[in-house]
Amino acid sequence: MGRYSAHIAGWSLLLSGWIISLIFALVGSRRLLRGKESVFTDATLLVIGVIGTLVLGYLCWRWRPDFTMGEPKTPRGNRMRLVLVVVVLVGVATAILGYRSDAASSDPYFLFSNSPLPVSFGLPIILIFAMVLPPLAVFSRRNVDDFGRCAHDFGLMIGMSVFMWAAPIWWLAWRIDYAPRPDAMILYVVTSAIAVGATLWKRSHG
Repeated sequence: MGRYSAHIAGWSLLLSGWIISLIFALVGSRRLLRGKESVFTDATLLVIGVIGTLVLGYLCWRWRPDFTMGEPKTPRGNRMRLVLVVVVLVGVATAILGYRSDAASSDPYFLFSNSPLPVSFGLPIILIFAMVLPPLAVFSRRNVDDFGRCAHDFGLMIGMSVFMWAAPIWWLAWRIDYAPRPDAMILYVVTSAIAVGATLWKRSHG
């Protein structure tokens, strides 16, 4: 992986950690105000969230990469920067919706489990995925250069190939009691990570 691709991957991990820390901070503060569960547990969650939000937020700002591939003042570069802003806003919106959700009061880790979600949280997230992300993906693809588009296509091909290989194997193994019940989100996360890794590899190796 090239230096630029490693920078992008590392920054993406920092951004993910910042969003998770923000959720922890918001949930911890809400639980403290409502007197839910143990004060010590809620305070610990709040402290971890606040420290993580501040530290990771600073690191995200300090080490932010050039997402425009060296074209910060071109129209295409400005449009790609707009894509980044929208992605960050989607993450922040998810954190705020999670904070306002009743599920956050009973389970601070509700985003990472299979527990039921209230409609007030689940429906807006569905709408974001259904109505915001597809146009964003199309807009991003239309403004990326040919090299980036080829790398993206390569990553999608690898990710889909992994999914088409892993999904039936897991499903059949479950049916003969050799594996737990297939989990769509696990497959989604794994194939997405592989697709992103393949895209970054293609960008750095040509």
